[in-house]
Order: sequence, then C-alpha cells, then structure tokens
Amino acid sequence: MARKNRGKQFVKNEELPAEKHSDESATSKSSESVAKTKEKSSGCGTTALFIVGLIVGLALGGLIFYAMGSNASNTGTNDAQMNASGQKAISFISKNLIRTGDTATMINISELNKTGVYKLTLNYTSGGQSQVIDSYISNGAELICPSGIVVSDFEKLLNQSSTTTNTTTQQQANPEQACAQEAKSDKPVLEAFVVARCPFGLQMQRMLAEVVAKVPDAAKYMTVRYIGSIESGKIVSMHGDAEAQENLAQICIREEQPAKYWSYVGCQMKDGNTTGCLVTAGVDQAMLTKCMNDSTKGLAYAQKDFDLANKYQVSGSPTLLMNGKSASEFNFAVNSTSGRSAEAIKQVICCGFNTQPAFCSGSMTTAQAAVGLAAAYSSSSTGTSGSCG
Repeated sequence: MARKNRGKQFVKNEELPAEKHSDESATSKSSESVAKTKEKSSGCGTTALFIVGLIVGLALGGLIFYAMGSNASNTGTNDAQMNASGQKAISFISKNLIRTGDTATMINISELNKTGVYKLTLNYTSGGQSQVIDSYISNGAELICPSGIVVSDFEKLLNQSSTTTNTTTQQQANPEQACAQEAKSDKPVLEAFVVARCPFGLQMQRMLAEVVAKVPDAAKYMTVRYIGSIESGKIVSMHGDAEAQENLAQICIREEQPAKYWSYVGCQMKDGNTTGCLVTAGVDQAMLTKCMNDSTKGLAYAQKDFDLANKYQVSGSPTLLMNGKSASEFNFAVNSTSGRSAEAIKQVICCGFNTQPAFCSGSMTTAQAAVGLAAAYSSSSTGTSGSCG
C-alpha cells in the first residue's frame, strides 16, 4: 500500500521498511544507476530513486521509490511469471497511483539479466495524451518502482490537447473531399508504418486486423511496415531491443510466411505472448529463427522498410501511406473517436481504388480500437490520435 512521508511517495505492494534517505543523495540517482547498483550487491533494498515529477493524481513533489533487491530464488523466471507480475503491477498502479479516467496498460516486460527484477514498459494515458514509461518491479510485484512524469512537461501536453484537437479538426477534409484527394490505383496499397510495442502502433494493427477478419481479400491491399534502423549489424527500435526483435519477427513472418502474419499479429496484440502466438498461428519457428539470424534475410527485409520510412520521412507510429502518398484515417471519422476504427481504415483503402470493389459497400465497426495490448477489439481508452516517435 502507498503511504506519505514528508511529501514523498513510497510505492510498495505491502508495508514498507522504515528507512531514511536524503533528497541530495536520492536526486543523484536514475533508473539506470539503480539497476547498476543492484548488479553490484545482493539486493537494493536500501537504494532509493528520486524522480523529479509525478504521476497525475499523486501529491505534489518528487517521488521516492525503493529499488528492488533479488536473490537466487527470483532468477530465471519464465514468461508466464513475468506477465503475471506485470499485470499485478498494472492493476496496482491503476487502482492506487493514477486518477479515475486515466489508463495504464502494459506494453512489454523483460527480466534484467536474470536478476529477478523486471523492466515493465507501460503506456500511461491522461486527458487524451499518452507517454511510454519504463518501470521496474520485483518478481510477484511486491516492490514497484514506476517512473515519474515531469510535471511541467505533462501539464504542457494537457494544455495543448484542446488546441491540437481543434487544429486537427480544422485541417481535416470531409470524407468526400478526402476520398477524392487520395492517390488512386487499380491495385492500391495501404502501407501502415508502426513499431511493435507502440500502444498506438498496436491500435493501428488492431484496426487492420479487424478489416482482414471481416474481409480477408482486403489483406492484399495493405502492408504493415516497421520503423527503425540497423546499427553495427543489429536491428534497433525506439522502445528498445525487445521491440526491435518483435519488429524483426513480424517482418520475417510477413515476408516468408505471409499466410500466418495476421493470425500471429492478431494473437500477439492481445497480451504480447510471442511464444504462445507463434504456436497458435502455426508459424514455422525453424524458418522464422533462420530468417531472424540471417542478415541476408531478416535484416535485409527490415532495411527495405527503414529505407521507405526514410524516403517518406516517416517518424511516428502509426503513419499511413496510400499509394505512396500521405493518408489520414481521421478524415473518415463519423464522431470524435471513430478515426481509429476499422471502418475508417476500410474507407482509406477503398478510396485508393480507381474502381471500388464490392467489399467497399459494406460497413464495419466505427468503435475506436483499443490502445496497446488488449484482449478485445475496443476498450474505454480515451486516446484518439496518439502516436509514438
């Protein structure tokens, strides 16, 4: 449970040890230095992390969080244990550390060098604005060290949200104008640029997957591409190595096992269970491993995506191109949230045809797709136009 101590906030999933820390020593630490300190000792129960900022809804001032110690019994945990700990931490944060209406969703979780300490990447949404935050938890989420948000930066985002929404609305064409202005082709291609652990990239993939589920033939008119780079022979992505490897896996499946792509992505976006979803989707894992380890295959495929992203100056996830020209799903919104919906995406695709096929006359859901990892297509998430990048 949380408790106050002279304006600072301790976060632990049980009673906290009574320790004293000076602001001067605490402010000199960062999440990186905490991790390094942990590696040098058998535990970090006495190391505090002071973060300038707050999660909206907490008391003003800095946050002090205890870094987690680990022992041999905590190391070598499996994916199921990590995911369970991550969901427990998200539940605790959602119930105790953020205000009503805000959301926290898990993007990724990984163990730090078999220490029993997990790095939890979550998406925090407040007032229609979102930030990706790295947090640290112990096995079982007995200790939780969520990162803070710099107050001035987040307040600035919140103050800008209404202005941004108004500006976006003013710049949007109506559906008829937008459709007429889209680049046309007999065989159009919608390219959606994402990164695999961006909450809004997942939202875009969810919309596309819904279209494919309702109209399988639509799959040949869309391609999911990925944003990143290759440095020193290794794929790199904006949210770290776990995301980069997931990008590479999805690229390899798209290129070498395309019939499995949407089955895999549709499963993986629910809870991030890569291993289980490879089995569920029937992916040939030997072929996938070979692709990811062969620079003439996986990295070569990825480089083509990155070259296209650079050519079109794509930097945010998601970004849409129809027949090589910028396109916006929000031009086809019928209400304040339906821009990020399967129906809006279907309209973007259909407006790229010289002659629209039969499936374009059908209707799809106008409900906003869920942001981040989610079991269902839609959720109560408030973010409508977010992106990573």
